[in-house]
Amino acid sequence: MLAGDDAGPVASTSKAVPSSTTAPSSSSSVKRYAGSLATPANPPQKKHRSSAAFGDKPGVYRPPPLPHYTLVRSANNSKASPHVIRIHDDASDGSDTRWPSEAERQPDHKVAGRQNYYECPPRDVGKHKSFREKLGEELASKLGLAEQEPGASWIIEDLPKGHLFTVHHCVTKSNQPRTDVYVFGSSATLKFRTANEFVPHLYWLVAHGPDDSLRCECKYCTKTSQSDVNRVVGLTDGRASSVASGGGGGGGVGDRAGTPRRAAVASGGSATAAKVAKAGDPGTEKLLPSLKKGKRALDGVGTEASGGPATKRKKKRASADSADKDDVSKSASPPPTYRGSFTMRQRDEDLKDVGVPRQTEVVWVKLARPLRSREEGGTTITHWPGLVSAREFASEAKVLAQGRDKVDGAGGEDAGGKGKGKEREEAVTGTDEGPAGASRAPKAPFRLSTTQRPVFTVSLIGLDDEMRRVELADLLPWLAHTPPSALMRPEYIMSPDSARHVWDGTRTTRDAKVVDFKDAEDAATAIALACQIVAHVVASFSPGEKYALTPEGIAHKESASPDEVATVERQAAQAWAFQCVYFGAELVWPGDVVRLLSADLPDSLGPEVAAIAKAREDRAFFLRVAMVYKPANSGSLRLAGEVWALEDAVHVQDEPRANGSNGPPGTGGPGPTTNGAAPPAELNGSAARPPTPVGFPRAPAGLQWKQVTAPGRQAHFDLEFIGGRVHPLPAAYDTRARIADVRESFAPLEAQRAEVEARRAEGAEGGELDLDEGGEALTLNDEQRSLVLAGLKPTVRMYMRLGAWRATRLDAILEAEKRASEEVGTFFKDRAKGPASNGTASREGSAAAA
Repeated sequence: MLAGDDAGPVASTSKAVPSSTTAPSSSSSVKRYAGSLATPANPPQKKHRSSAAFGDKPGVYRPPPLPHYTLVRSANNSKASPHVIRIHDDASDGSDTRWPSEAERQPDHKVAGRQNYYECPPRDVGKHKSFREKLGEELASKLGLAEQEPGASWIIEDLPKGHLFTVHHCVTKSNQPRTDVYVFGSSATLKFRTANEFVPHLYWLVAHGPDDSLRCECKYCTKTSQSDVNRVVGLTDGRASSVASGGGGGGGVGDRAGTPRRAAVASGGSATAAKVAKAGDPGTEKLLPSLKKGKRALDGVGTEASGGPATKRKKKRASADSADKDDVSKSASPPPTYRGSFTMRQRDEDLKDVGVPRQTEVVWVKLARPLRSREEGGTTITHWPGLVSAREFASEAKVLAQGRDKVDGAGGEDAGGKGKGKEREEAVTGTDEGPAGASRAPKAPFRLSTTQRPVFTVSLIGLDDEMRRVELADLLPWLAHTPPSALMRPEYIMSPDSARHVWDGTRTTRDAKVVDFKDAEDAATAIALACQIVAHVVASFSPGEKYALTPEGIAHKESASPDEVATVERQAAQAWAFQCVYFGAELVWPGDVVRLLSADLPDSLGPEVAAIAKAREDRAFFLRVAMVYKPANSGSLRLAGEVWALEDAVHVQDEPRANGSNGPPGTGGPGPTTNGAAPPAELNGSAARPPTPVGFPRAPAGLQWKQVTAPGRQAHFDLEFIGGRVHPLPAAYDTRARIADVRESFAPLEAQRAEVEARRAEGAEGGELDLDEGGEALTLNDEQRSLVLAGLKPTVRMYMRLGAWRATRLDAILEAEKRASEEVGTFFKDRAKGPASNGTASREGSAAAA
């Protein structure tokens, strides 16, 4: 369905209230399912194993038959008389061999001359009771018991057998007393430090049976951060909401004496003390300006009075930022804002640079050693399908170009000989040599310039291998590279040398590594399996975390009547809004720009839009996503936002003016881009680029972004009309001449496509498949693909066709691996039956490869 301006709630999510029901986020899921695709060749040794969560090694916890708990209901439920969850003794991975020793539990125990012991308090009072109440409330919620009796109080009768609750008392190096709560005994880790850490593991112990594949979601079993775990399982993030900082028994459990700043935050103290709250906590949008103001005050110490270079640079940067904001307000409506617990660090990082691959996205990763064909003129495998499992930043420091003349007014005797080496040594020691007997004066320090670049960890799909510290230049979007379809013919896939890496005669395996392949033909079966896995991932979609829309966050048209306002608010109350959507191989956030599959824009957007659509038939249209939601009484997702297009940048000159300006007469040339980047780069060595709206990729050479819909007006598209994110054109192709040449190369393909349109394969994954007269695939080369992904050709030439809904990204990956392995196994079994089934298997294998 393609709807117009009034087809769904037109909402601003600036006052969104997060729902208590959440789906696993990618930042926590990726480390769990990346292992199903690839395992590091030499994983780092962990101090405390957490293999108990998987139960597949000798000596670890193996769950008994369900049920694992008994519920004792209170006749008069209250805080003083809660319902009791009694955990069975055999539902435990605990052991007293992992407890602190008897000596460490004595009050007179000391470490380094200071008190350091573990108290074992009674379980019915104080901190122990508060801890069990917290566990009871969270466990009842995860087991679904709280839904049956809203508002009821819950408590667990005792910790699982073999677990010990302790209060750790110690004295810090500054002679301040400190207390922390710990739970010892689990095989997952040495100790759990808070109730939030223990809740996911406790739920796993209670709900995991011998016949299911339930995995533990705690931070130690998933190797993720606690903030990610809190977001995945729906726990309240932040110290103030934890039992470790709540009340009970003369101070909160885990309160640390002698730390007034932390205590003030937990008890709602002064504004100055509250500045230690995290930026992701609800309400911290009021604290952030104070934090920034304090940072500016500290940055100015010692520089503002003297007007030094640091102050001038800050003022110049602030002026540029202000100019950028002015340009944004003039060129496009501002993107939606997200506050409180709705804010996600991953979204902010992803939208900083739209051309950088994101966690859980499927990409092509360049191999360190290309797999060349053993046949002359054969196919070479240069890239392998991979899953981005981690992104981090590598820092590189360089000494700024400056000689001794700039530092102390003296030059070296020899720029290239011993004199230069001596200057280098002096720079290291930080002193200048003077006359004999004279004191040495400290030398001015050298200035360093530090830059950061993203590097990635990529799990190779279909293999037990991964690549670490992969550079951005070595990654390509999934649709930006042509698969090696020539290797996916049955004769290559069935070759014994190739099949042995995937098929052992009875089942499909994924334990090969890249170094195991001698050449491209040797890897044919493995890369066919990888592409088959990706085919199922690309055909699926999964919504991200859900949040609720409030009436305060809905924007209405000025002419809306009270009845229309009430209707929209009612629709919003019934709709489900999501923070993101995993769209095939990609991850799409509100604020992203996606390609629209259909050029038939809604008539309700006005005749001007229809005219623009007709004039832009040979290019794609784009949607700047403002919201991802599911309408009431609908089983599909929908994206809402502004429609944009690429138009010729007629105001950009082909040659620079005589005065060196690329702008109109009387101007100093175009200003900086609105996203804070450097001044516009030159086009073909002459003309400058127009400004780029915030959140958009840079427009291709000779073009600029233009908003099609009126400001404040949104269009709503079902997911089937979305082709995927728009990707910036690679620098090697981003010139007018190169773009024109590549566009001309589409002419033969378009002619052939028109002739065989009726024979097009139904339901081809990825949507980019055409057939020639002989039924062979007409694929686009990498240059042509780049133009389509940048929107220079209609989206229908290449897109991701979705069909399967998956609850989470994890489910999509696991289901894809399962189905692809079954299909490859069926292929080999059918081929083994004899010639009668070979024809069917051959056709199925060719279709899977395509």
